[in-house]
Amino acid sequence: MSDSTTTILILFLLVLVFFLVILYKKLNHDTDGEYTLQRIVYKEGGFRDRLRGTVTVLESRLRDRPCSHSADPDEDGQEMQDFQAVQRQEAENGSDDIQRD
Repeated sequence: MSDSTTTILILFLLVLVFFLVILYKKLNHDTDGEYTLQRIVYKEGGFRDRLRGTVTVLESRLRDRPCSHSADPDEDGQEMQDFQAVQRQEAENGSDDIQRD
């Protein structure tokens, strides 16, 4: 690509980002703060929960592979119980944080 094409693409990208920010602020203003980044990320079913779900699915798929590295099946069960306990604790702490808003 030539220098002028690169410059035009960069300017176009900056204009799109600028409009995205403007529209986000307008939407947030019109809905009285309904669409804050904190609520989008931390609310139930938000980005954080979706990401955790994806990680859990990936972990389970990787653990179900035939060439498991763990020699003791009880060890895998204990690890999963520990993981679920941590998830429950984080979910409780996360819901407490949202309720304080």
